[in-house]
Amino acid sequence: MIDIGHHGSVADLHAWQRVRRYAVPGWMIAECTAARERGDWRAACEAAGIEVGFDDPGPLAGLLAGFAPDLLRWHLPRILHGSTGLLSHQRYVLAPEGEAGTVLLVRTYGNERLTLDLMNRRQLPPGANIVVPPHLWDARRAMGLREPATFEPQPGPAPGWAAQLFVKSGWAVERERPGADGQLALLLRSDLLRPPVDLTLVRAGLLAVDAVHPLVRRALFPEAAPVLPLTGSGLPADVLTRVRCRGVWHWAGVSAGRIELPEHTAEEQQREHALAAFGGTISGCFQAERAWNGGGGRLPRLLREYRRDLILRLEHGGAREVTGLLDAGLDPLLRDAGGRTLIHMLRTFGDPGLLPRLIAAGVGIDTEDRQGYTALYEAVQHRWPSRYIIAMVDAGATLGRLSSTRFLDVSAHRASDDLQTAIAYIRKKKR
Repeated sequence: MIDIGHHGSVADLHAWQRVRRYAVPGWMIAECTAARERGDWRAACEAAGIEVGFDDPGPLAGLLAGFAPDLLRWHLPRILHGSTGLLSHQRYVLAPEGEAGTVLLVRTYGNERLTLDLMNRRQLPPGANIVVPPHLWDARRAMGLREPATFEPQPGPAPGWAAQLFVKSGWAVERERPGADGQLALLLRSDLLRPPVDLTLVRAGLLAVDAVHPLVRRALFPEAAPVLPLTGSGLPADVLTRVRCRGVWHWAGVSAGRIELPEHTAEEQQREHALAAFGGTISGCFQAERAWNGGGGRLPRLLREYRRDLILRLEHGGAREVTGLLDAGLDPLLRDAGGRTLIHMLRTFGDPGLLPRLIAAGVGIDTEDRQGYTALYEAVQHRWPSRYIIAMVDAGATLGRLSSTRFLDVSAHRASDDLQTAIAYIRKKKR
């Protein structure tokens, strides 16, 4: 029986197991560590997919010398419940010791990208701003994990060790929730105060000690031998499975993201594709092919697991992983379970510079997902940064057949200045 400790349910632990497998790739840890050790905090942020919104760190230069963005990613709260993603639209405050006048503010969005801004504490946005304990993001303080690891939650006010930590740091932890006037609130999240989930995962046999972040491993498992993180990954191994096809069992498989039907000749495949185009009933192998290519329907379990593994690696690995796998032969026409292309996922990858390569490889700029949405429609709907939207428009992207004449007007309502710029650019190009 699995001891779940303070971490919800067995299902939550298995969700954390997936988070630990995908969310902070070994190459990211290796690159962030190398950058931090040579004093280049900006390169560490770039490796960890964090967009920096300032040039001069000013009084926080010393704090940034120990900033480990990969460690922060490791510890930030996740959605769980079937998702490995970060909680979206959260604001996290990273504060120096002593009088906390200038702080760092980390924002999360509806994908794996983060932003990092520098501001005075008094300038923090109204509403909830969550204070993150230094041992969860400062490499020099990571050994502090040992203290909360022995913490047993008690009813009542904030735990003593956390209160002492922030009072010592010059922070008065304000426990109010923001009122109707949108006043500032500095908060502590309970899941950032609990013992690290890594302890429970290792004890339950769901995570190898070698797979724990090196800074976390050194704090929690000091007897474990040092292990260097993997610096890259290759294509997943090919898979084969049996599919019921017109009364017999056939082999179907996936290699480099491409589905293969080895028991059907080219002529049979052409005939089945023509049958599908005219609305006919296709056989089992071709039903699996259609499901793989984003057309809906049931996909055999092994193929479904292969695609899920590959998409999670791409989403969390960003442009570095996408580029590496494309170089290794990944099918650029790969789609996820919702029929979204790699262009639909461009914001998650964090680099609009991937767009020319994807288009040159044959990915349609206006290919629709299963809901009928083009990538540009999704970009506007989910308020992507203007540089992505402008790059897509310049590449010939349109909003597609499902966009109404009022779509841009509705999207522009209460939009940021950046999105307003993008919408104005779309309108200009439509003239």
